[in-house]
Amino acid sequence: LDRRIYKRNWDYYEARCEASSSLSYPVHSICASDMGQPESAYKYFLDSARIDLDDVHNCAWQGIHSACAAGAWLAVVRGVSGVIYREDSIEVNPNMIPWWEEVKYSIVWHGQRIHVVLNNSGIHIASDEANNKKVPIENSGVLHCLEAGNTLSFDIAVNQEIRDALVK
Repeated sequence: LDRRIYKRNWDYYEARCEASSSLSYPVHSICASDMGQPESAYKYFLDSARIDLDDVHNCAWQGIHSACAAGAWLAVVRGVSGVIYREDSIEVNPNMIPWWEEVKYSIVWHGQRIHVVLNNSGIHIASDEANNKKVPIENSGVLHCLEAGNTLSFDIAVNQEIRDALVK
């Protein structure tokens, strides 16, 4: 994917899309994360996660927006953590929200359980000890093999300007 084309499309459509559909919130959050816009990513994440809590569409009495709830999870895993499932590997390119301290979750890829911890200095990916296959992890174009019981760690660059503004 050509990042310049992605950015040009994001800039064009984000300004024109209403983004009030429950299913547009997580997609907008992911795209904003990919574009290095943590404020927008966070806003859209909250829109997704809080849609029923705040009864945004005055219909929470009818049930929850389950796809939107799943979208909030996906906004964190795909957007903030930058985890992309490929047929032959998992790609990780984190876009940590600078004012978050840590994100933890587990995922399964081809039957192999992986535990992820993301903070403002790095992402740590651990293969469960019960796994029976190596898990190929790609970061910054480099492919690594994660063996059962082992951990891969990658440094990440968090937007220091935003972090500094939050501390003040």
